[in-house]
Amino acid sequence: MMRLLGRDYWDEEGISQIPPMVFVACKNGAVDESRSETLLVMAPHGPYIFSVTTKNLKDTSWRPDNEGWVLARKLSRILWNYFEPESGWQPSLDLDGKLN
Repeated sequence: MMRLLGRDYWDEEGISQIPPMVFVACKNGAVDESRSETLLVMAPHGPYIFSVTTKNLKDTSWRPDNEGWVLARKLSRILWNYFEPESGWQPSLDLDGKLN
């Protein structure tokens, strides 16, 4: 199961805020009014898990700037910087899902 979850194709959400050389087991899902993502991040200073589950979103768009996906990226970036403050790594996607 870890091998399958470690090969997530959909890497534009919360996982986009984690360096690609760090192993992440991830499961995400979405329907019109909900966006969800759960990650196990094997960070250099110790693993951590976080999960974002939304419901009743007013923004039902499927664009990268959907409010649920933006929330997942924001939380992921906050947690990465908290657990790995010396990293200095910068993601290629900004919080709105645009390339930096």
